[in-house]
Formats: sequence, structure tokens, C-alpha cells
Amino acid sequence: LEPGAGGWGSATDESGYITAAMNFYISNGYFSIFGEHYLVGYGAGAPPLEWYDVMLELDRAGGRLRIGELAERVVIAPYNMTRLLDRLEAEGLLRRERSASDRRSAFAVLTAKGSELRRKTWPVYERAILKVFAPLSEREAEAMTRSLSRVIGQLRGGKPGDDGSA
Repeated sequence: LEPGAGGWGSATDESGYITAAMNFYISNGYFSIFGEHYLVGYGAGAPPLEWYDVMLELDRAGGRLRIGELAERVVIAPYNMTRLLDRLEAEGLLRRERSASDRRSAFAVLTAKGSELRRKTWPVYERAILKVFAPLSEREAEAMTRSLSRVIGQLRGGKPGDDGSA
């Protein structure tokens, strides 16, 4: 989240906002829900969710993306993306390639090992996601999906209401 056009207003306003947001997340079980999600995955030998997200986005893009675009898709700061890609590359799940047309640019490329791990991991995360969202009716889940798609579209640089898809 970012401050409005006029900024946070003051350090007190910013601190109050952060405190309110944390209280909301804690009181609504945000941390316990995602903690459970992680535990389900790790207990089944699945990689960290961040790894899965990177492999999923690469898979969705046909196996190859510019690193900057990948960072935008998974909403990770560039310096954190570099560290994350280092770990994935060390495990043989992806490789980096320099752009032939722009030496400053590089691509992340999903390896066969990474693609296989992503496919094997999906059922583990799917069970956790279904468990977390089980209280929603189909209609509520569809409404939430539409709303979140609009937010994601805006975060990815689209117009408000865009779903971010091409």
C-alpha cells in the first residue's frame, strides 16, 4: 500500500495506519491461514510458495520471461527477485539467459525439472487453497475472483477494472 497524493500526513498517521492494518490481518486470521497453507505444502515436500509462484508464471508465459516482467507478475521487488532466482537456479529449476538484443536485459527460463516440480506441486497447494476458501459459496468465490482480478490488473499497470489479461 502506498500513501495518497498528499502523503501519509504525519508519522503518527502512518504508524496508526500500519497498526490498524496489522490488527485487521491478525484478527481476521490472515497469518494463520497462510501459515497453514505453507505448512500443508512443506509437509508434502513442496517448495516454498514463492518458488511455486515463479515457476507458475514462467509456465504460464511459455517457459520464458524477462526478469523484470517476472518480478512484476509475482509482485516482488527486483532485489528480492535476484535472490529468489539465485536459489531456484541453484536447484536447477530455472536458468538465466542474456538477451541477444539488449545485453542489460536477461530472461528467466523454466527448466524441465522446474516444470515437472510445478506440476507435481499443484495438487498440494490446490488442497490447501480449497481448504482455506471452503467457507465461500460458488457465487462468493466468483465475486471475489472478479474483484481481485480487477485489483491485479490495476497493479500490473492496467486501467481500474482491467483484469490484467492480454
